[in-house]
Amino acid sequence: MIIQTVQAVENLLAQGYALSDIVILTGHGRGKSILLNADHIGRFTTRRFTGAYTRNGDPVWSDGELMVESIYRFKGQSAPAVILSELDFTELTAQECRKLFVGMTRAQLNLQIVLSVQAEACIANAMG
Repeated sequence: MIIQTVQAVENLLAQGYALSDIVILTGHGRGKSILLNADHIGRFTTRRFTGAYTRNGDPVWSDGELMVESIYRFKGQSAPAVILSELDFTELTAQECRKLFVGMTRAQLNLQIVLSVQAEACIANAMG
């Protein structure tokens, strides 16, 4: 999924989006996510929450150029172009539907989705 995520970033850049307009949202939290723990995704450095907070309680972010965040931590925010990635569920539960809804509605203009084969099959089955 990482290769497809890099391709989605490159596709958005080719469409004219600035890197600052693109956000990658992962379906995993910090413990399971490859993207949230990566210093680079392809040729891009990542800007992500480090898991630490300042004395004032503000989150500490890494100094990267490509924003990466979990779907739930990005709730209430939006970006011109969103890539949903690391979606690899084996059953389309109510929780997975909510996660998809929250992630999909963060995109203002363009949405790219990177799914595992199993997740794609679950969605296809649900659509009939």
